[in-house]
Amino acid sequence: MPAIDGNLGAGQRWGEGSMFGLKAEALMQLFFGLGAVMLAARALGALAERIYVPRVIGEVAAGYALGPSVLGTLWPAAYGLIWPEDGKALLWVVAVLGLYFLMLETGLHFHRPEAIARTPLFGRLIVGTTVPALVLAYALVPFFAFSRHAGEAAVGSLGAASFRLIVGVMTSITAVPILAKIFKDLNIDRTPFAQLVITVAAFHDLLLWGLLSVALALAAGTSFGAGDALGTGALFIARTLAVMAAAGGLAWLFFRPVAAVFRRRTAGGGWALPLVLGALFLGAGLATRYDVEAIFVPLFVGLLARLWLKDEERQAVEAGLGQLPLQMFAPLYFAAVGYHVSFGETFSFALLLEFALFAYLLQGLPTYAVARMTGQGRFCALNFAVAFSERGIPGTVVASTAYARGLIDAPLYTVFVVFALGSAAAAGVWFRAVRRGRRPLMAEAAPVLSGDGPRGL
Repeated sequence: MPAIDGNLGAGQRWGEGSMFGLKAEALMQLFFGLGAVMLAARALGALAERIYVPRVIGEVAAGYALGPSVLGTLWPAAYGLIWPEDGKALLWVVAVLGLYFLMLETGLHFHRPEAIARTPLFGRLIVGTTVPALVLAYALVPFFAFSRHAGEAAVGSLGAASFRLIVGVMTSITAVPILAKIFKDLNIDRTPFAQLVITVAAFHDLLLWGLLSVALALAAGTSFGAGDALGTGALFIARTLAVMAAAGGLAWLFFRPVAAVFRRRTAGGGWALPLVLGALFLGAGLATRYDVEAIFVPLFVGLLARLWLKDEERQAVEAGLGQLPLQMFAPLYFAAVGYHVSFGETFSFALLLEFALFAYLLQGLPTYAVARMTGQGRFCALNFAVAFSERGIPGTVVASTAYARGLIDAPLYTVFVVFALGSAAAAGVWFRAVRRGRRPLMAEAAPVLSGDGPRGL
């Protein structure tokens, strides 16, 4: 952390070259690092979009290029300026804010259109894209080489179960934000196929985020050395559910009345963003106090805001997030993801190929089979399999969260990140080719929604 002058009493001024107790040198290092990482992330993100790959790939590449693997090796002095040891902790705090804002946006964009939810394919896809991959991944993990890359925290029966669940979530989760942008860029976002995929994936991913919280709760139980591993894990899961339920109850008691007061006294929806952000930070503090995984608080707050805010108020929140928090903090988070990627001696392309085949087959084959059983042709069923095999942003979140908790080691972390980004790029290439070749997306028509349509998780 930056050096802080803790010897100032009441009424004293900060000394020359300091601000709020932060030394000028520490501030210089922090601002220089923020500026360099932000500019690199924005530049490479824009370049990625110019060559028709998701922006997030460029932002992660910026963190990798400025990190220890590239800049730290080629130009250590410049690396030390961007990532100073005294200021690196504050850079990570800013990156975590980017993750929180991404999860908040995910909750705000959750949508359940009734017309699509009533189609036969909807329920079958929910089951087909979630259950088989999770069950098979959990059962088959010990038979693959990547099972030897569990982290130091994945010890004992609880740790092993947590590691298997992490692999299952990574195998199954879908990156709806990137899919939505791919569909919009290709002008197919209003098609029945795109609306069905986005809506199914919204529910599908919500279930998987919940399962990830269970995996982290199980892992937390290993640190207590309890003899009854199952009981310890159940305690942490119960604590997670209890804190979330309490937060929901408090939000119901206070959020809605406070929102009603602002509606009566304030014109427009500008008041909604400070209220939502206040709830986010208070909830994150409460979760941290009771050892509950805090990254799910923004998702929870976003879901509640989606339910309780009026459309114009929610749109004001989304506009406010898009203007600064997401534009500034999200690229820094993805750069931080890239910072920890390493293609050194411990990385294995064979490991990447093994996990890629494992994930594509376990998620793609059941999705393809479900689509075929509901009347889709071979090519149309393949479209569904490709869409639900794209990991993207949620995949990087799963990877960074598991790595930070010590549940996976560095080589598997790199494999997860590269696979998540590679699957996003592959989905973009596939649907661009489908669009260019004027091939059908799906055989059975589904209702087309009015308005903005679903955006999902």
